[in-house]
Amino acid sequence: NPLGIVLVILLGTLLRIVNLLSDKAFWDDELFSVLLARKPFWDFLYGVVADTHPPGHLLLLHFFHSVLGDANWVYRLPSVLAACALIIVVFLLARELFEKSSALLASFLVAISPFFIQLSNEARSYSLATLVITFMSYSFMKSLRTSDTIWYRVYLISAILGVYIDHFAWIWLFMLNLFLVGKKMFGRFSQIHIRIFLYGLPALGLTVYQVLFSSTSIIRSVIYQQRATQSYFAIVRKISAVLWHAATGYGYSGWSKESLSIYSAEPWFWVAVAAYASFLISVILAVLKARKELSLFVFFSSIAPMALLSILFPEVLEARY
Repeated sequence: NPLGIVLVILLGTLLRIVNLLSDKAFWDDELFSVLLARKPFWDFLYGVVADTHPPGHLLLLHFFHSVLGDANWVYRLPSVLAACALIIVVFLLARELFEKSSALLASFLVAISPFFIQLSNEARSYSLATLVITFMSYSFMKSLRTSDTIWYRVYLISAILGVYIDHFAWIWLFMLNLFLVGKKMFGRFSQIHIRIFLYGLPALGLTVYQVLFSSTSIIRSVIYQQRATQSYFAIVRKISAVLWHAATGYGYSGWSKESLSIYSAEPWFWVAVAAYASFLISVILAVLKARKELSLFVFFSSIAPMALLSILFPEVLEARY
């Protein structure tokens, strides 16, 4: 009976489009994307290199601007569409990993997540990157469990799209290879990953340039200043913060005594706490019920990348990232 997932999709879609036509002003990063998308094509390509992201999402914004015009909602529409599609892909992935009841719960949590709702109305790449990398996970699991070559091709295409949309797709692919080594199945996917690497070389070269050498280099601006202050406790705290904001949004992000005294007076804060608790319990129960293969997959596709990012790029595990 598809009624459950249909209702979840309708709810999530409604929550995401309600603000699309509000014509709210762009904030700083959005404005950068919009101004770049408005440029003539060759000026646009020069600007893409100066950004801190691969060109995939910006190319999509440039296309939408060329076809649909210059209204604010046009630049946010790709994020809204990606966020709505994410609900479906999460359902498919969770059904593949666990069972339909868990899949319905997972898609419902994504549909009502304030964090995903907030990001769905931004003219930035986050919603699209989340969709593509989640679909990479789904197509990988399908290719792992079936002999149908179509899923190998789908995984190949989604992975190539992923590295041209977000740098972190490379980290996910690295962790996925560690998972395959643990499963002693590295050779089965070696040809696909070689092709992903070859097709993704331009994106990888751009990643290296943007991270190490550009004027907006993450290395030069943030990492060396923050890495010295990192501790194992800080890593655990940042990973926990990722789960917190995924469940509650980034409205409650200060944890001083003053902030907590203000938050605790708001009923919505306790709703957020309940959502966070249910999120954690759902994750723990799902992992406990899973077979060893699935537990390894969950670890290498979610917890391990966050731990690695918290060491190498501590700023990207702040509230909004």
